[in-house]
Amino acid sequence: MTEWVYRSVSDLVDGLTAGVSVRSTGDGSGGASVLKTSAIDAGRFDPREAKPILPIDLPRAKCPVRAHSMIVSRMNTPTLVGNVGYVDQDYDDLYLPDRLWLARSKRGSGTDMRWLTYYFASQPGARRLRSLATGTSGSMKNIPKDRVLNLDIATPSASEQHAIADALADADALIATLERLIAKKQAIKLGMMQNLLTGRTHVSSFSGQWRSTTIGDVVKVVGGGTPSRSISAYWGGRIPWATIKDISNFNPHGTQEYITPAALQASSARLVSAGTLVLAARMLVGKAVRFDVDVAINQDLKALAGAPDVVDPAYLRHWFDAYGSTLASSAGGSTVAGTSTGQIKAMPIELPALDEQQAIATVLDDADSEVAALRTRLKKAQVMKTGMMQELLTGRTRLPIGVSL
Repeated sequence: MTEWVYRSVSDLVDGLTAGVSVRSTGDGSGGASVLKTSAIDAGRFDPREAKPILPIDLPRAKCPVRAHSMIVSRMNTPTLVGNVGYVDQDYDDLYLPDRLWLARSKRGSGTDMRWLTYYFASQPGARRLRSLATGTSGSMKNIPKDRVLNLDIATPSASEQHAIADALADADALIATLERLIAKKQAIKLGMMQNLLTGRTHVSSFSGQWRSTTIGDVVKVVGGGTPSRSISAYWGGRIPWATIKDISNFNPHGTQEYITPAALQASSARLVSAGTLVLAARMLVGKAVRFDVDVAINQDLKALAGAPDVVDPAYLRHWFDAYGSTLASSAGGSTVAGTSTGQIKAMPIELPALDEQQAIATVLDDADSEVAALRTRLKKAQVMKTGMMQELLTGRTRLPIGVSL
């Protein structure tokens, strides 16, 4: 196989061309538009991330988006500067702003711009590009053009670049397919909730009347608390202690912090049984989960415990998935949004008979399981792609050229 050689970026691309700063509007769509810096991310390009250019500035717009090019964020925050995206087609009505560069393959270089974009989207490549950024501001960095053009990269032959790009593009295609499927399944579940949780559609042979009530009429709402942080004997025990962090990064089998029985006894932290609905009353207002284990809760959470012959907690969790946002929209607080026990209790709810609640919950649980399985596949595909990039873009693993696989 042909050995890789170090070549400067200036040998690979025909230069780095920036757009100009033009005035834009957030209203309307279509017509000539200027890209947002968010149009590129980790190798991807999203042409929808653009704003219409004001008519008076149209004559000033330059550098339209062209096929088989790489777009680079030359000026951005420290974590986003150097971001790249690959463009696979011409967009005559899309223009670059002054904060983005466009690069195309240099004539005679044989550079596959997909390969180069994958390189700069990889962890080592992105790190090298970001390291070139300068600027004293902690919020905004700028990459000098000459530093990028002088950067040396271990470069495979044109045919191997193409093979690497094809392999990684296949991985991207799988990821995109799974993302679309997840979005479709989520949309289907949303439609199911809108029908099943309102009684517009009944499950199987159910046809009984629903009753109008309130959350406070069917469940008991209780809060929690935080044991003293200054007493070490209260912490590091075996009792899971849930906070808002455990709602945003939910693990049904445990929590990020644990307390001791002494802490539970000496504080207002409340132990709730496994399966009980736990609702965020601050920050993530309206978000509800159910733990598979007994947990203590802090003051930012509420436990909603209902009579087992009246309300099914699984049904109630799906109901909050659908309507928790209404609670969030009325949340108050000068710094952090929050809701009260009274507001939670006052929420109106339409309830079918318990057996229909359980049937509805089963249908929606199955929909959740489908999405969860797809998310697991997506995560595996993303990990696989990362591994491929680490191997293929460094030359540790070489692809056979001209061999049908």
